[in-house]
Amino acid sequence: MIDNHYVQSSAKALSQIAFEEKKEKLFLNQLFIIKNIFSYNPEVVEYLASGSIKLENKKKFIEEIFDLIEPLILNFLLMAVEDNKIKYLDNIFLKAILTINKKLNIENGIIYTTLKLSDKKLLEIEKKLSVFLKKEVKLLNLIDKELISGYEIQVGDFKQRNNVASWIDQMALSIKKGD
Repeated sequence: MIDNHYVQSSAKALSQIAFEEKKEKLFLNQLFIIKNIFSYNPEVVEYLASGSIKLENKKKFIEEIFDLIEPLILNFLLMAVEDNKIKYLDNIFLKAILTINKKLNIENGIIYTTLKLSDKKLLEIEKKLSVFLKKEVKLLNLIDKELISGYEIQVGDFKQRNNVASWIDQMALSIKKGD
């Protein structure tokens, strides 16, 4: 069960610190990187949430992995380990990212793919969408095992599908029209 109050207050605190320290972009980038590390490496979260691992070992692990991270974010990670709240970090970071982006007037979106996109490809798609939508766009790449091929993008009210399901839908529509 997610502790919504803890998630909301922690995300708010992180985003407020980012603005107070005038490090919004740095926080955005680093929170996004850490979120992806945890998302794509669930064994890291399991290790840090384990009751059989000593707290000192968990802290040392965090300090070694994230030694180049902004100290304020590192302290937040260490506090989450101390308070046994690691399992909430994914939601906290997502909400903090969304809050910072909203204040910076950046539109958040999601691109669903069958495989993880490279950072270069994701940036290329973000740039094209930013030009098309006439606003800065930041995409989160999520893996959708139900997609057979292609992608789905959602940014606000804008949706684009280019996958096997959309091709089949188009063929069915074409057949119904008698084309």
